[in-house]
Amino acid sequence: MDESVSTRTLKRHEAKRIDALIALPLARFRTAIARLDAEDLAALEARIVLQMVKQRWALGGHGIERHRAPNELALLGRRMDETRQEIAARAQAATQLHLVELEPALPVPDEAEIADRAA
Repeated sequence: MDESVSTRTLKRHEAKRIDALIALPLARFRTAIARLDAEDLAALEARIVLQMVKQRWALGGHGIERHRAPNELALLGRRMDETRQEIAARAQAATQLHLVELEPALPVPDEAEIADRAA
């Protein structure tokens, strides 16, 4: 992750928005992350990492959260994979080269040459 993203703190409404995005079914999650900009995508990745840490801590706890944690970790893992694939796809699309020909390869004949050839 980017160093500036890891030190960024989310406001409460941003955290709720990203958590709601994480809670979407996987197919809707895929389409939703395609519309995010790079900064929101990085914040989403950081939030998923945070949620995974919370769920790992819940594994060692007591109560119902302990029993939900394995399923939540699996879901978060899928979302992390999708997020990383989206980041990789964007990086690959940004690095493609487009060849542009600045000057024509063949010399352009002037009007006198055209008249000579026509005659």
